[in-house]
Amino acid sequence: AIPALAEEAVQPPILIDRHTHPEINADFAFAEDAELLEVIFPQMVDCDAILLRCGGETMLVDSCKQAYSERIVNLCKQLGVTRIDKVVNTHPHEDHIGGFKDVIKEIEVGEFWICFPEDVNNHMKNAVKAANRAGIPVKTYADGDVFTLGGATIEVWKMEGKIGQMNDCSAQMMVRFGDRAFLMAADLQQDGQKWLVET
Repeated sequence: AIPALAEEAVQPPILIDRHTHPEINADFAFAEDAELLEVIFPQMVDCDAILLRCGGETMLVDSCKQAYSERIVNLCKQLGVTRIDKVVNTHPHEDHIGGFKDVIKEIEVGEFWICFPEDVNNHMKNAVKAANRAGIPVKTYADGDVFTLGGATIEVWKMEGKIGQMNDCSAQMMVRFGDRAFLMAADLQQDGQKWLVET
């Protein structure tokens, strides 16, 4: 028989919001070996990009429109990010994928993940062509798939062709880390929200 190991007390993750409440826990510092999930939003208007870092891995969800691609590059440089392990596209509208081909000129990317056909529109065709030229593997994901990022998991919720509107078929990402969770909803609109709640 193997003796049962005593369960260690598990501390819940701490949520620190230095922007909204800088006075709360002003002297707080995480332990040097603590695994953290960082969620970073580049400053931009009318387009989307979210950088996530956890456990030494980096993921970029969407890559904004071409006009703002330099903001992703600058953010990575400021954070010391020289490689993005995965760029994940939620849907191929220009404001979510247009900056991809410029970002990969400046930042090394390990994989490019898509959830729509490679030929669905010109924005997708251009991004896939740029990935192929750069030698970046293009991979496909679908509803129910799970990405891991360090100790975080990212579960995909996606209507697969149930509604013709591309925004409503954009991939939703349920991010879980410890006992915290949040939903990245891409461009989900009313019909898609109704489907998501009912499902």
